[in-house]
Amino acid sequence: MEQTLGPNGQVNSYDVPRPMSWYRVLASGSRVFYTALGHAHSNYTSDMLFRVHIRDALAWLMEGTTGVSTNDGGTTLQAFPNPASDHLMIVTDASRVGTVLNVLDATGRIVLDVTITSERTMIAVNDLPSGPYLLRATDASVPVRIIR
Repeated sequence: MEQTLGPNGQVNSYDVPRPMSWYRVLASGSRVFYTALGHAHSNYTSDMLFRVHIRDALAWLMEGTTGVSTNDGGTTLQAFPNPASDHLMIVTDASRVGTVLNVLDATGRIVLDVTITSERTMIAVNDLPSGPYLLRATDASVPVRIIR
């Protein structure tokens, strides 16, 4: 039996059960998810059970997230409706016109690129398969969950 000296100064067996994934909500309302799984490339490419685990964790982490706030608390980019079925409306201020938005699938692959052309830009998402997506701006990650 393998053993290690833990931070508590006591000998801990490697055979002691440990969680492989866990989550919690912090007092601030922020969410934390951890997993010790996913060391092999095949976990992300062909292990559907693992991919569903990560997809559901991301959906939980981003639940209710539909915009990005500036340091003064003002929202500079909003996306709605969330979840979206046919179209996603992006509302922003004039400073964001010209920003490129990437729509990424659960594996991080870019499935759609859109340039913000005005303060209100419509993105057609009806051709995307059902599932969670992330919306990323060229100058910052914008954690928006889109469910089709």
